[in-house]
Amino acid sequence: MVNSIIMFAACLLAIVSCKGQGSMDKWHERQLYPYLAENGLYGYVDEQLDLVVPARYRSASPFTSTGFAIVSDENNRYGVINSAGALVVPLEYKTVYVEVLGKHTLLWTVRTYNSPLRFWEWRFLPGFWGASDRRLFDTQVKRSHLCITVLESGQRIYSERVLSELAYGYYFNIKKVDDTHFIRDGILYEIGRKRCRALAKHVFGQSDDGLLLQKMGDYYRLISVKGKAVGKRRFRYQDHLTYEIEGRRHILNLVSTYDYLHRVAHLFQDSDGEQYFFPDLTKAFPKSIAAQVHKDLVADTLIQNSMLAASMPHTDRFIFRRFNRGSNTFEYWMLDTVGNWHANVPEDNRFSVVSQAGDILWPSIEDIIPLDAVASGWKPSRYASVDEDRQLYKVTIRRDKEERMGIWNVAERKWQWKPEHAYIRYLGNGYWTFKSIQDAKYGLYQLSTSQVLISPRYHDMNGNGMVAYYDEAGQYIRFYVDWKTQREYWYEQAN
Repeated sequence: MVNSIIMFAACLLAIVSCKGQGSMDKWHERQLYPYLAENGLYGYVDEQLDLVVPARYRSASPFTSTGFAIVSDENNRYGVINSAGALVVPLEYKTVYVEVLGKHTLLWTVRTYNSPLRFWEWRFLPGFWGASDRRLFDTQVKRSHLCITVLESGQRIYSERVLSELAYGYYFNIKKVDDTHFIRDGILYEIGRKRCRALAKHVFGQSDDGLLLQKMGDYYRLISVKGKAVGKRRFRYQDHLTYEIEGRRHILNLVSTYDYLHRVAHLFQDSDGEQYFFPDLTKAFPKSIAAQVHKDLVADTLIQNSMLAASMPHTDRFIFRRFNRGSNTFEYWMLDTVGNWHANVPEDNRFSVVSQAGDILWPSIEDIIPLDAVASGWKPSRYASVDEDRQLYKVTIRRDKEERMGIWNVAERKWQWKPEHAYIRYLGNGYWTFKSIQDAKYGLYQLSTSQVLISPRYHDMNGNGMVAYYDEAGQYIRFYVDWKTQREYWYEQAN
């Protein structure tokens, strides 16, 4: 009889548990959208505009693929809700950021607080530098608590407390390896179904062939994404590149002091004395090179004045960049694995030198856009790759102070989107925003169909679907737009 009761109770618990899980699954599967309500706050609605999460947030982001959204209150404190509308991260953080890795979500939070008991961090004479503050000590020690947490499990994998003024130097700094592995501060992590664990320390980075380079004492070895050693190759980090020209040994100091301190390249040498430019550990630098680059430039002058040295993946080339003070331009020269110099770009080249703004510095734009592709009086000035296959490029053309942007298809050697607009920007998933003239409004364009989906009407458009709009009264309104359907999610459209 007792066993029967226990069995019945276990079955009942299983049924309740399944019902609860099924309910959560339905919540997770239900597509929700940020919704600007008439009270000026945000909630979430479904496709029928039924309010699922009450409008009580000052800001709200779209949900991630894992079912989480960042929200904030009237005091600009941030937190996270799940797709059932429940707060899973309280509204108490100055900064919240999430990043999805497969089925997992990494959470970065920054919480600020005051710690007056830390008397050794009080500021003496805070008004000494001209402020009206006459206090002897400033006892307001503002600190920040920085954390990285796996949202699904609540497991904290990083925690540090610093002075708030120093917190700006700390970043999420997650390097994704694949959907279950990532690197942060030299530690390789694996996110499992129940917990996240560290697999390896002192990881320098990932090589072009997918393996990881790990420091072990005074040498480096290759490991897999599981943290296991691969092969018996050993490397040492080098501050100098050595090479021979006509039998004479030369040395390049890779820590350059040319104009500003920076490293020309990350170089590793194996036990056989072969030198490799990281992240390419499969192609050794030639030990002997040709003396002359061209009739007016010798090899040692080029190399010694180089500001960048790198291996060009999937080619037999290495590239060097130097600044020519005579012509006031940057020059790029290539060296193959047998020591011969080249100026031409190799076929099927997938290597480029990119500025911080994303514009490609090399190859030159003339190597991509033929002169006859641009109307008379106009000249290509900048370009950037916009797809992984490097077939499409956003190109800026210029005439005097006027600029136009378009998309060039390098495979078909034609304009995919003619340069007729003053500004274009990629929003993701094949959608672009554009404005025809400066100081105009933004519209929505789909590149695959060459269609204008939304005529210019917004004052700003973001990749996550949030747009900014000033109404006739000059009131600033921000709401969500579904790019696929072009539907606006705010109270004006619901009425």
